[in-house]
Order: sequence, then C-alpha cells, then structure tokens
Amino acid sequence: VYVGTPEDRAAKQHADNPDALKNLDIGTYALADQVGTHKVDEKYIDLVASNFATQRKNVLSNIADLREQIKMAETDEEKEIYQQAMKCEINALKKLNKNEDVSMKSLNAMKDDLELAEEGKPL
Repeated sequence: VYVGTPEDRAAKQHADNPDALKNLDIGTYALADQVGTHKVDEKYIDLVASNFATQRKNVLSNIADLREQIKMAETDEEKEIYQQAMKCEINALKKLNKNEDVSMKSLNAMKDDLELAEEGKPL
C-alpha cells in the first residue's frame, strides 16, 4: 500500500493503474467439506438438536454466572451492569429457542418429504 496523493505515488514509480477496476474479480474461498452429503434423517436431526443444546447450556451457564455476580456486586452501578448483561443473555436464549424451533420444523419437514419421495409418493 502506497500512501500519498496520486502525483506523489506516480513520482515514486507507484502510480495508480487506471485499468485496475476494469477486471475486478471478487472471489470467495470457503472450505466446504461434504456439502450436500448429509441425509436428513433422525441421526442428523439429533446432531442439530445437540448443537442447540450445547449452545443453550453455554447461555444458561452465563446466566448463572451473572446471577452470582449480581449477588456479589458492591455498587448499584455494578449491579445494573450485570443485570443488563443478564437481559442480553435472556434475549440470546429466546432467540436460540426460536431458531431451534424453526430449524427443527424445517428439518422434520425435509425428512418427511424425503421419505415420501423415497416411497414414490407425491410431495
């Protein structure tokens, strides 16, 4: 990266390239192993459910820790800060529960559709 005015950069042999934006290719690199290879079955649904359970366990642990901090708070200001943090964790828990509900309903619907398709029945 060369800093300065366009004239300064040109004087130092680092002039702007007027054609630089003509062939601007933006790519994305994402390591995606086994994409599309998971069959939506009970085993996969249990895996997804266990991930939500792990997240819930972490949020509940945070809430328990914050309750302890509130009890040990020495000032009202400190107590208020911990209470605000607990409200954030409770909101995170609500959002997690909502996301789990939507995800599990979608996965179960996909599983049912796949089972019907395997049986040759219309969806």
